[in-house]
Amino acid sequence: MHFNMKNDRILALIYFVSAVFCVIAGALYLSKGGTVIALGIVMMVAGAAVLVYAVTRLRGCEPPEKAEKVEKLLKGAGSSIADDSEKFILSTPLLNYGSENIKTLVKQKRWKDLDEEKRVKYICSFVRDKIPFGFNSALVVPASKVLKEGMGTVNTKAVLLMALLRSSGIPCRLRCRMITKDYIYGAVPDFIYRVAEDSLPLTEVEALVRGEWRTLYGTALDSDLAAAVRAANSDIEGGYIGSLVAVDGFQTFVNGDDNYYNSGIKEDLGTYISPDEFYKDYPRQMNFARTAAYTIICRRLMNKSAEKLRDSLLQSEEDG
Repeated sequence: MHFNMKNDRILALIYFVSAVFCVIAGALYLSKGGTVIALGIVMMVAGAAVLVYAVTRLRGCEPPEKAEKVEKLLKGAGSSIADDSEKFILSTPLLNYGSENIKTLVKQKRWKDLDEEKRVKYICSFVRDKIPFGFNSALVVPASKVLKEGMGTVNTKAVLLMALLRSSGIPCRLRCRMITKDYIYGAVPDFIYRVAEDSLPLTEVEALVRGEWRTLYGTALDSDLAAAVRAANSDIEGGYIGSLVAVDGFQTFVNGDDNYYNSGIKEDLGTYISPDEFYKDYPRQMNFARTAAYTIICRRLMNKSAEKLRDSLLQSEEDG
């Protein structure tokens, strides 16, 4: 849907008011009885028809995000107005791809001009390396803010990835799991690891490409951080969980593969149409004290830990 001109909205409102008047007048004629009953019926039917048309015109004048919310409600009621896959492309408060910074980015990158395969590949590459791993100002933030802050975690980068995909016409959904907190071991200060919850949410994006759902792995860690993690743990043989990965072995570790093998997964929560629905079921809200501690202390320390890991790779390359 597109945003129509102001004149269209005014005309639709005139239709709406006229339709309401016809319905009211028809009802009054019906109440009088006699020979005017037929006239009353005609006016009510005509008024109802014009009313439906006016509502349709008004919906067409709504900005895209409002119109999408209406369609979502209609589909939730079992309407067949839109194809089922369209629910995987709607904007939401978290997937707010109607924001200016996301619209500008998608337009500049011209992702919509590419075929589906390349579109997904280039968007994933952007999210992986142009938005380096880092802890955002909150545990749950909308896509536009992830882009503005220029960093993201596994879960917040998934939100941005979904928004960019949907904005570019690629349907997508969220695969949600609970993973052991060992996943963050070595990537955050030790005291933060100790007080963290035993199970942490891990979200991955699945995109509908050429009629098949594909899991898009390897966008959480930027290439530099992934290389640093691999270099720092190259002497470890066998399975390992920590430093933001859970792998069968670092000898075969490739950023982009499924880095979250089964021993790290505690529970599969299934798929969700949007992150909004997931966080409604599994809230990540913190009380005032925890929020203050995260914002003022923990976030800074965790980002320093990630940056220190990246720097270790640069240092080793310089020494080499």
